Amino acid sequence: MATKEVIVNWPAGNAGPEADPDEVPVTEKDTKIRWVPGANVASVDDIGGLPDDEFTQQGQIGNGKYQVVDKNSIKKDYPYTIHATQAGGGSGSQDPKIRNGG
Repeated sequence: MATKEVIVNWPAGNAGPEADPDEVPVTEKDTKIRWVPGANVASVDDIGGLPDDEFTQQGQIGNGKYQVVDKNSIKKDYPYTIHATQAGGGSGSQDPKIRNGG
């Protein structure tokens, strides 16, 4: 089972977090996608908008990380929302995407 990591940063002056990469290419079935706090991010609190028939929402896995499992059964782009907490307090969101079928 492959694992893809997405670093969630919150650049100074931004109203919300940013995902790196902004688009996650998934080519293998049952790929773990893990969002990891980066610069100025205390925790990745939730990933919203992913359909349950394609993604298993595992949730927080410690150290501010959040993880889902992508079944990669349908070739399609999936937009989602990252909800994160900034290191200095405050929260925000961003809307990147996952590309199934690579």
